[in-house]
Amino acid sequence: MDTLTHIARLRRGWHALAALVFLLGASSAWAEEDKLDEFVQELFLGEIVYPQEAHEIQFTTGFLWNHDESDDWRLPVVLEYGLTDSLQIALELPVDHVDEADATGAGNLEVEAYWNFLNDPCTGWAAGAGFGIGLPTGSREVAENAVTYEPFLVAYRQLGCSTAFNVSAAVEIEDPQESDEESEVSGEVAAALLKRYDNFVLLMEAAVEIEEDEAPVTLAPGLYWQPGDVWEVGFSLPVTLQGDSAEVGAFVLVTFEFGGDEDEGCSEMIDDEG
Repeated sequence: MDTLTHIARLRRGWHALAALVFLLGASSAWAEEDKLDEFVQELFLGEIVYPQEAHEIQFTTGFLWNHDESDDWRLPVVLEYGLTDSLQIALELPVDHVDEADATGAGNLEVEAYWNFLNDPCTGWAAGAGFGIGLPTGSREVAENAVTYEPFLVAYRQLGCSTAFNVSAAVEIEDPQESDEESEVSGEVAAALLKRYDNFVLLMEAAVEIEEDEAPVTLAPGLYWQPGDVWEVGFSLPVTLQGDSAEVGAFVLVTFEFGGDEDEGCSEMIDDEG
């Protein structure tokens, strides 16, 4: 695959993302209304249904470590901005460590647009769709030398004021920059059950990563602590099951929010009996 082909594909991806932001922004301008409560700002596995509020900025960082045959880890650095109450854009440039290469540096730059097209506090249902592009702009020893495209869908159900269920599905298309390598397609389905107790949220997550010749399953019990309205800290212990082996890890996420509207609390319109 020659350079001109890569440039053409990249331009098509950027045009698709720009068109998505424009169309969703225009179609969601009306959506400045009551929404479901936000149990947590981020999940460790999969995508969360909640968007940022209009003009709200969220910063997320932490530490993601997978203990397998290698000791790779990631320091996520994510900025999210709410264009409207239902449409957000996000930018991520993580710091990655690859044990095999004994190298640490910037990972691939990721740009994402997300539209929360359904968010109904009367019924407790919510849903969203997004599209992300990953660019090989990071350190050569660390970042993947490929452009990635990732469309995804999210569905959500809140039961009363203390329980919620979130499920997401994504497809990742990896387009290598090397001319002798073929594109690869993989998928992921992730689900999370959340239970809120005052300033704490318990969660159990599960994800299946669908690849060409394997489908590892990851289970991740976790806990979020929310001492204030603008920030939270989450901890999770993922266990990946693959064949006869199990790999354990440790996740920590910290999020801060700036701007936007204040949380109005749990909506009384949701039936506590679900």
